[in-house]
Amino acid sequence: MVSVEGIPAFYIHSLVATRNHHEDVEKTGKKRAINRRKLNYEELEQMLRDPNSTESIVLKELSKRIQIRRQKAFHPNATQYTLHPLNNAIFAFWRQSIYREQN
Repeated sequence: MVSVEGIPAFYIHSLVATRNHHEDVEKTGKKRAINRRKLNYEELEQMLRDPNSTESIVLKELSKRIQIRRQKAFHPNATQYTLHPLNNAIFAFWRQSIYREQN
């Protein structure tokens, strides 16, 4: 998601890998409530303060990938070609910066 053409967008729950909110699904009867849990600042801060928490680890790793995205070949308007897969388990593409100085 971070490397394909365009500008990536993230829900806060994707950035910090919060657990599914089954209680809200049961309470509202809406399946989309699974990832609509309301977080308050203190709760989020506590999750991220622990360097071994899933939320902290995921945010740290996604942040690294977002920094890689700052390379010219990942500009939202850079050229992108989908490559023919070697098998059904691989999706690959090639990116080239706008002025062709980086692939």
